[in-house]
Amino acid sequence: MSDEWCGDLARVIESAYDVPGPVSCRFMRSGFNQHFRAEAGDETFHVRLYFDGNYYIRGDDDFRCELALTRALAEAGCPVAAPIARRDGQLLTVGEIDGRPRRLAMLAMAPGEPCSEPTTEQAATIGRAVAAIHATANEVAPTLPGDRYHLDERYLLTQPLAQLRRAAGDAPELDRLQALCAELSAVLASLPKDDSDYGLIHADFHLGNMHFSDDGELTIFDFDHCAYGWRAYDLTTLRLSLADDRWAAALEAYAATRPLPPGVELIDDLVRMRILWDIGDILAMEDVWGNDDASRQVREALPKLCLRLGLPEEPQSDLHGSERS
Repeated sequence: MSDEWCGDLARVIESAYDVPGPVSCRFMRSGFNQHFRAEAGDETFHVRLYFDGNYYIRGDDDFRCELALTRALAEAGCPVAAPIARRDGQLLTVGEIDGRPRRLAMLAMAPGEPCSEPTTEQAATIGRAVAAIHATANEVAPTLPGDRYHLDERYLLTQPLAQLRRAAGDAPELDRLQALCAELSAVLASLPKDDSDYGLIHADFHLGNMHFSDDGELTIFDFDHCAYGWRAYDLTTLRLSLADDRWAAALEAYAATRPLPPGVELIDDLVRMRILWDIGDILAMEDVWGNDDASRQVREALPKLCLRLGLPEEPQSDLHGSERS
């Protein structure tokens, strides 16, 4: 990431936001978008620079919906990192970065650090927060601008399988994965889609998207994958992240805040969907990233993928070389 990008970003922030100058920016990480730390006087912000061409984004209204949802959650008291409004009140900015227009948003910096092994108390805090986010999302959804994609069978099953076939050709494991997708499709068909059980979800509640401060305060961030989807599915990443007793604590705390969504009893099947979606998500972004690193590893990684999905196979290598961000 060139220094010119950071300078361009600082100039855009100074022109659009009511923050003390001068502004300085520093690159933090790149994943499904690019992330920077901006310092303005004594204040620190998180700046998300959106990639052009993300496969699940159809236009600027998708960004506006994400940011308006995050602001509404913060205003309702949910522990999320709120977006910062521009001088004109808008949340989305278009600015010239590296000689071309880029979409970006500035958000409050989440205090604290990620916790890779939450305590039982922290797991309960997460469960309450997720329940509050689900409940509030139902209330504010009708007021949000634009729309978001639906994390439905197309994204959870059809696209991942198509991406695996593109990358792995005639690998023998693919027919078994297709049969699994047919089984999981029936699971999705059994889930209700009423307003309380299907609605706006974060869609990426992994522990790296949560910070705990020294005094135990939780902040959840990175809503850039948010979508309409099943609330039970939104719990899958927690199931993957938490030990059994922590998972039980999170569910108990969730249920004390709002009823558990139908489908939690099918969490093992939903987790398998999450694993498939995760890989399809990465493969679908290769054109945006300008590399085929994941595709080149797929064929070798398929045996281990089958094992993770409950289709026994000798493990060899993993598709993921680094943590999602």
